[in-house]
Amino acid sequence: ASEGIGHANHSHVAALAGVSLASVFAYFPTHDDLARAVLVEVSRFMLDELVQANQRGESSARLAIEHTLIGFANMIDHPQQRAYAKVWFDWSTATREQTWPLYLEHHKKVLKIFEATLRRGKKTGEVPAQVDEKDAAWVLVGVGHMIAHMKFAGESMLRIVRTIDLLIRSYFHL
Repeated sequence: ASEGIGHANHSHVAALAGVSLASVFAYFPTHDDLARAVLVEVSRFMLDELVQANQRGESSARLAIEHTLIGFANMIDHPQQRAYAKVWFDWSTATREQTWPLYLEHHKKVLKIFEATLRRGKKTGEVPAQVDEKDAAWVLVGVGHMIAHMKFAGESMLRIVRTIDLLIRSYFHL
């Protein structure tokens, strides 16, 4: 998280983990192996602990979406979770051949979850029928990027929550 996915290396990991460089190479023979392990963990965390966790059990599609987006903003403030957000943010713009396909795989999973929530919202009448759930899911992921920009720029949580609320109300005509 501190060096960026493209710049972190075995030496950084060894120093932070307090282990020998040889130990890191034993587990991750190449930089791509090291980066992949980090990205797989970031994807797992974001899908399981953030996106799916906020979508499950919430009867309201709108609240599920709001809780996910606000949860993401809170994640950036959480000392142990901030690194996940930093790596995700860096990863989402790193179009290197080695990392981009992994990001697209992760991204598609997030889109599918949001699409399912939006379909559920259409069935209950909470989301207008004319809203295309695929387009809306892309917008919601884009809102995640906006939230990251705002948090890393030091904007207040109040401003972020107001912005999320405004975007959801206007996009879904609520």
